[in-house]
Amino acid sequence: MAIQLMVRLQKIWKQAGLSLWLRPYNIFITSSNSAMIEFMPDTLSVHALKKKLSQHNQPDKLQTMAQFYRWYYGPRFEEAQRNFIRSLAAYSVFCYIFNVKDRHNGNIMLTRFGHILHIDFGFMFQNSPGGFQIGFE
Repeated sequence: MAIQLMVRLQKIWKQAGLSLWLRPYNIFITSSNSAMIEFMPDTLSVHALKKKLSQHNQPDKLQTMAQFYRWYYGPRFEEAQRNFIRSLAAYSVFCYIFNVKDRHNGNIMLTRFGHILHIDFGFMFQNSPGGFQIGFE
């Protein structure tokens, strides 16, 4: 359902002339409780990125996202920054409207073009991690 809502929002934003960026992905349902999710090439979770940089003795490269973007994207920094802004705005609206929960560095990916991309929409609307009746996140 989250992906269907995402596709719908994309159409609304396109009709309104907004250049917001979401990346719906394909899901192939294999049974009532399982599915195969489209592979996202050239992406890395923020968690994995932080871990990788710390293993290579470069944790200072990710003190802030701006520092990382300047270091990693170099001459393409402005394009990557624009992509980050357009995707951050889109996912912020999406997560707010549909009350998406369980957002952490493992569920937020970075693309090679600088976009952020959210995955794992198992907790939204009234459904919360930990099975709480009222979900505060």
